[in-house]
Amino acid sequence: MITTYEFPNQWNWRIFLAICDDEENINDIVFHLNNKEKCYFNNKIANINAPCFICDPENLIGVVCINNFQLNSKDISICVHELIHLMIYISNISGCEINLNTSECWAYFIGSMTQMMIEILYQHFNEERNDNVW
Repeated sequence: MITTYEFPNQWNWRIFLAICDDEENINDIVFHLNNKEKCYFNNKIANINAPCFICDPENLIGVVCINNFQLNSKDISICVHELIHLMIYISNISGCEINLNTSECWAYFIGSMTQMMIEILYQHFNEERNDNVW
């Protein structure tokens, strides 16, 4: 089952976290986004699995895809890794390059996105496991 969350942001992008099961691939996520979230990914994407990042720069859609999240340093670093892909795409397309003059803006962006993503993943997987082990 695929679950998606859309994040508020200041860039006019539709930014999603897609949480999926191991047997679901990117094409399953794109199908879900097109049908449930009214996104418009035009082409099929290579048959890869989460964790990964996909985007549709023409429609300003970015998606971080995650599966099997544990609240540990490795999985948090994977989330940040995928968010940096998103940040670079937004930076290039918006014309707001990442440099010393814009670093504070981008640091706040990556910080707030990481915080929102970890909070959602924590809640999602904690509810799924129906325990308070974390």
